[in-house]
Amino acid sequence: MRAWPCLVAIAALATAGCGPDSGTESPPPLHATVSASAGTCPGAQSYQHATLEYRVCYPAGWITRDYTSEPGSGGALSVVAFGPAEKVPQRIPSGVEYAPPLDVRVIAGPKSTIEPSLAQGERIQAVTVGGRPADRIEATLAGPGMGAIFVLIEYQDDTYIVEKAPGSDYRAQLDAMLHSFVFAAAG
Repeated sequence: MRAWPCLVAIAALATAGCGPDSGTESPPPLHATVSASAGTCPGAQSYQHATLEYRVCYPAGWITRDYTSEPGSGGALSVVAFGPAEKVPQRIPSGVEYAPPLDVRVIAGPKSTIEPSLAQGERIQAVTVGGRPADRIEATLAGPGMGAIFVLIEYQDDTYIVEKAPGSDYRAQLDAMLHSFVFAAAG
């Protein structure tokens, strides 16, 4: 019951102050690309975002899809999904609660403004991802969000949320992605 309201809360946080009344223009959408650097991900594929400074490895045979400019992206700076082709549709289905197997969502602002809506009584575990301190939240309480995992990393005033969908069996792929996660400027 917690995961989907959290996404709505994140969307509200991400879009606050960005409407026509704010007096500022929205920046152009960020787009992602797949990197062809084979040596960095033995047995997997490498992905590097074209404008944000992160790269990850994801399983061979999976695809990526950039949902940043989709209406369902919730105002995030970037939303990139990873998964088997049949689990990652061309567009975010309208009117449907949809969560790809894994995704990286980038929200403007510090994680302290986003994390409370995701944690909601869950334990927050300190971890390190890409050489940076991060927080891992595993949804264990009963409800539709049970089984989701959120890892929040702050980088250059933005929060990167690496998420495993609720009810999916992609924990090993999430952990491998987190292990490979690096900010390009850091290495």
